Amino acid sequence: MLRAHWPRIDVTTVDVSIKAPFTQQMVDEIAQSSSPAARYIAKYSQERYYLWDEFAACAWLDPAIVTGERLLYMDIDLSHGPSYGDTLTWTEPFKPETGVQLVHAQVDLDLPRFTKEFIGLMKTPPPGK
Repeated sequence: MLRAHWPRIDVTTVDVSIKAPFTQQMVDEIAQSSSPAARYIAKYSQERYYLWDEFAACAWLDPAIVTGERLLYMDIDLSHGPSYGDTLTWTEPFKPETGVQLVHAQVDLDLPRFTKEFIGLMKTPPPGK
């Protein structure tokens, strides 16, 4: 995916994701809804963690949630050695001539906006209900 010639590649980094924690306050607010997603979260959400995928989805739905990004050239180490899976990044002057693509690496977010959007999505009943 990082080598494909897409018009634009946006990457939700771990750095931005750890700024989006799943809090007990969020669970409590979501639990007020009777939607299936809210009931599931209220019943099974035992541990608090970061909302990696949830933030990526919300940023896709509402790009204004992302308030900071870095333009980098990015690749993944696929050498099957000890660094397998590591993310590799370069700025323009240091990028290798290997076909790496420029990505928009998300590095900051509007946490109140994200929290409101995520809670709203989890509380909303599915269409037709």
